[in-house]
Amino acid sequence: MVDVVAAASALAPAAVRADISLGPGPGPVARPSLGVATPRLGTPHRVSCQMLPDLPDEVIRLRLDNRGDPWWRPERPLLRNLLALPRRFYMQLFHYSRPDTHHKVMRAAEWQHIHSEWRYLHSLFVYVGRPTQILWKVKVPLALNMVVAALIIVNEEAVADKLFAQVPTFAHEAVIQMIGLTTFILALLLTLRLNRTYERWWDGWRAFRRVGDCATALTQQATVYCSDDAALQADIARWSVLWCYSLTQFCSGAACLDPLARRLLTVPEAAIYDAAPNKFNLVELKLRRLIARMKLPTDQAISVDGYFREGFQNVRVCSTIKQTALPYALTLMCTGFIEIALMILPIGFIGRHYHRLSPNLTLHQRISGVVLLLGLYVVTNLLLLGADQVACQLEDPFRVLPLDDRTECVVDLIRRTFDEAQDLAELEAVAEDVSAGNQQWGELSRAQTLKTLDNICLSVQPMHKSESWAHISDEIVMRRSSEVGGRLSTVTSAGGGAAGGGRSLPLTPKLSPKDFDLPV
Repeated sequence: MVDVVAAASALAPAAVRADISLGPGPGPVARPSLGVATPRLGTPHRVSCQMLPDLPDEVIRLRLDNRGDPWWRPERPLLRNLLALPRRFYMQLFHYSRPDTHHKVMRAAEWQHIHSEWRYLHSLFVYVGRPTQILWKVKVPLALNMVVAALIIVNEEAVADKLFAQVPTFAHEAVIQMIGLTTFILALLLTLRLNRTYERWWDGWRAFRRVGDCATALTQQATVYCSDDAALQADIARWSVLWCYSLTQFCSGAACLDPLARRLLTVPEAAIYDAAPNKFNLVELKLRRLIARMKLPTDQAISVDGYFREGFQNVRVCSTIKQTALPYALTLMCTGFIEIALMILPIGFIGRHYHRLSPNLTLHQRISGVVLLLGLYVVTNLLLLGADQVACQLEDPFRVLPLDDRTECVVDLIRRTFDEAQDLAELEAVAEDVSAGNQQWGELSRAQTLKTLDNICLSVQPMHKSESWAHISDEIVMRRSSEVGGRLSTVTSAGGGAAGGGRSLPLTPKLSPKDFDLPV
């Protein structure tokens, strides 16, 4: 077993070499590590603070707070605090109080928030704040339509003051009738576009998730079919991780690979990766070569190839969605139909109301009526332009999907695969020795079985994280600390295993000053 680990250490990149270890206790399976870990945010977990040595407790608390900056900062000047209050109120009401479905995978807390009664309040202000920011993105057509409505009001005021000739009544009625006759076509086009863009969103999300599932399955098969080759296990696991990260890079349009994933590559591998025009195609080629090195029997080879082929096909689905848009003529027809109808609409309903009511109203009543008409017109604009804007956002689904969070969840699953495989191997070894009638194991069977089961229960908890993943998972915690939501009491160092290679997994870890010391 030591030779297997030595071979794995020799073949692994420098950033990974120091992290390959057998793990605590005896067992028939080596426990290679990749050097990357991501805690499952939203659940209890341990977080290493070795990357946070110079930050005071107040800064760490703010970074871990899911609600952003506090309402009042005593260290800031009084005027600055007062000027920042409106923005903080806006962010608290329309940003932090809403679940972030575009960047986070839904968990129990998010589902409870989505199904709470707060959704009725948020729906009244759906055009302001996240996740869509509709009001900001339709500001140009909305402003143009309001200019048209203002010009029509000025014209009608001039007609009421006998400055211009009055437009015949039948002209206003004709506009209203024309819009009523075309409403069916408008609804049909808008429904068609929303339906097609939603299908693209769902197909993209399903394909992206399936690639992560296939990468996890390949790693699990490597731990089972190649249990005596730790180097091959480590290579398959890290290239499976790179498979997910390369797809995330392509779908998000990032210029370079995530720095945390880049640490899994050696310098020559990184040079080849950067030079490749199609990143995920290079990773898939490397995975094929690694699968060929496994030299499996026919039935096992078919199983491994089945998962790889499924992941390969889903990557192509993501690529097709990313590189192909809906017919541009359909997009222009839907958007243009809405915009033209909204520009013509004030001629009908504003002019008709002025023609019928203005001569008999006072100036104050006319002003109140104008304000009411403009308010109704703004709401009508937001309803139609907002639906078109949502369809536009769904057309590129990967901009509104939690790609990074999903990828980091897959990385965490792959990391824990080795720990769980080791624990299962230990449990199977105990069962085999007991069934063979070994006297030594027979005497200790009950205690050893309970100990092994206890280790398995601890290892499968989301808070468990092996030390070999700490140096990169710390940076992931720093990057995504705003999502943790103030779980400072669960922050502790990832190191400090029990003496002799055993595990030390306190269920209620506490923060101490030594956790913030730099490693020597």
